[in-house]
Amino acid sequence: MLKSLISLLFLFSLSWESGLTGLSYTNMIFPKTSNTAYVTLNPKKEMNLSTFTICMRFLTDLNQDYALFSYASPGKDNDLLLFRTSQGNYNVYIGNEFVSFTHSRSLNFGEWVQVCSTWESQTGLVGLWVDGKRSVRKGLMRGYKVKPGGAVILGQEQDKMGGGFVSEQSFAGEITDVNLWDYILPANEIKALSAGSSFTAGNVIDWETVSYTENGYVVVESMQKSTTNNNN
Repeated sequence: MLKSLISLLFLFSLSWESGLTGLSYTNMIFPKTSNTAYVTLNPKKEMNLSTFTICMRFLTDLNQDYALFSYASPGKDNDLLLFRTSQGNYNVYIGNEFVSFTHSRSLNFGEWVQVCSTWESQTGLVGLWVDGKRSVRKGLMRGYKVKPGGAVILGQEQDKMGGGFVSEQSFAGEITDVNLWDYILPANEIKALSAGSSFTAGNVIDWETVSYTENGYVVVESMQKSTTNNNN
C-alpha cells in the first residue's frame, strides 16, 4: 500500500513538472514587467511553418515595447515574433526580419484587443488584423520556412532560444485565446473570432488543450472569476 502511494505521488510530481494542460476560458495574468515571468507553450505539431495564422487577445496599459508571442528556433531568436512598440505599432518578425504596421488606435482602459497575423512563404505576404479589421499586406521573407525545434513563450521576448529576457520588452497585463494554425485562416473566420463567435481551433496551438509551464510571477485565472472580480 505504501509503495503504491509513493508511486502515485511520484507520478503526480512528474506530471506537475512537465506542465499543465488546457486553458479553456482562462486568462494568463502577468502582474508586472520583469525578466523572470513567462509561460512556455508546447505546440501539438512541430513549428515547421511555411504558412501560418496566429490569433490572440490581450489587455494591457503598458506604454513600452513588449512581445505578445515569441518563438525562437535554433539560430533564429525571432523566427516568429508578434511585437508591439511603445508607439502602438505592431511588428511581425519572421526569420529575424520584420515588417511594421502603423496603428494609431490607442488602448482604451479595460478594453481587450484581438490581434491576428497571417503569412505565407509562397508570396511572402504578411497581414495584420486588429479587432476584425485587416491592414494593408506587406512582403516579408518570401520562400522562407519557420524552423522547428524551438521555444514558444508568452510574456517575454527571447534574445536566445528559451532565454535572454529583458524587462524593457516584457509584457504586463492579461493574455488569452492564443491559437496558431499552419494555414491562412479565411477572413470570415478571423472576423467571427474577433466577434466572439465559434471558430476552428488552432491545429498547431489550441488554447483549450495546449500544455504549458508557468515560470515566475504568473497567475492563471478563470474568466468566470475574472468577470466576478470586475463586477465588484
